[in-house]
Amino acid sequence: MVLRIFLALVLLVLGACGGGFGRNTGGGGSWDVDSLSLDTGDLDALAADTLHPDTPTPDLLPTELPPGDGGADGAADGSLDAPFDAGFDAPLEILDAGLDAALQADLVDVGVDACVPDCVAKVCGADGCGGSCGECKKGKFCNSGFQCETCVPDCEDRECGEDGCGGSCGDCPGGWGCDALGLCVAPPCVGSTVTWTEAFGDVLPTGWVQADAQPEDDVAFMVSNLRAFSGDWSLHLGKPDSSSYDTGKRVTLTLESAPLEVPALEGQVALLFRLWMDCEPQTSPLYPYEHDVLFIHAVPTAGGSPVLLFDSRVTLGSTQGLWLPFGADLSALKGQSIRLRLDFDTVDEIENGYEGLYLDDLALGLFCPPCLEDSGCVGAGPCPTCVPLFKAGGAGLCQSPEESACGL
Repeated sequence: MVLRIFLALVLLVLGACGGGFGRNTGGGGSWDVDSLSLDTGDLDALAADTLHPDTPTPDLLPTELPPGDGGADGAADGSLDAPFDAGFDAPLEILDAGLDAALQADLVDVGVDACVPDCVAKVCGADGCGGSCGECKKGKFCNSGFQCETCVPDCEDRECGEDGCGGSCGDCPGGWGCDALGLCVAPPCVGSTVTWTEAFGDVLPTGWVQADAQPEDDVAFMVSNLRAFSGDWSLHLGKPDSSSYDTGKRVTLTLESAPLEVPALEGQVALLFRLWMDCEPQTSPLYPYEHDVLFIHAVPTAGGSPVLLFDSRVTLGSTQGLWLPFGADLSALKGQSIRLRLDFDTVDEIENGYEGLYLDDLALGLFCPPCLEDSGCVGAGPCPTCVPLFKAGGAGLCQSPEESACGL
């Protein structure tokens, strides 16, 4: 196609110059244009032969010319520029239209999604676009007019919850919740369910194992009938005659219970026990040296870290000749098998001339009702007591022993 157009242009130019083409007659050396026979089909074939047989002939110009007075041979003015103009101008117009459409779409998107923050006359609060117009200093709050206002905490008749100024009126003890009125509410407890007890007899319970770092002395964990909270026997740490646990050396003892199951009951599952203690005095519960202290841990039998249930430093080394009740929350171990592990260590050989300690009436289960003080246990038995739970912020469980143990 290109070759055909090129030859046509050559012929037109030569004709316009007045030159003559014709067959050489040998006389005048002129050419007879009329006698020149040009077969464009042959030219097309020649062009095709000169190209690679697998290479398609490029179509650089439109096969049809735009309509006009010039028809198929030219534009209205008779020029041959029209095919070229049409061939190049049409794609540019299409491109321009596409760019205009894309630009208009972008402008529409910007108009729909744009958000203008509004902080006129606002000192604080939201700006309407997910941002902030400012924050109030401590002790002030942002009011409904978006202004910072001095806040006065309100904790009247409230035990817990927010004070209205970003602070708190207090926290409830472990296991207790805070209601809408700002009052601490006890955890639900429909009825007590005791799943395991140990009041001790004349021998150590089956499955209990002792580790004594000084087996040659006579200080150990043993059952004793010298003191008991209920019944005739209790677990004693000391010498058989209860004179003291002083051997002139350091005393280190460990006693582990047989495996027991922590019940998966709804509510606060706890371990309760009674303790009588006479050991080296502690200056405070935060005394940094753990001399002559009893620790009770729950050790998961399936593996895992021991959980501290009791630290006798809360007694400052002595219960002052009384059987005091204590307990620990085991709710985090529900459904698991554990061993109770008792660890006692004097650390040194100094001030060990005390009677030692006794444990009695261990019980595991769900106990009702929860309490914060003894007055909350009225009607729970002949001598009801609010047993404090270890590290529970003052929360406890009501427990009442048999009347014979009340000293009545």
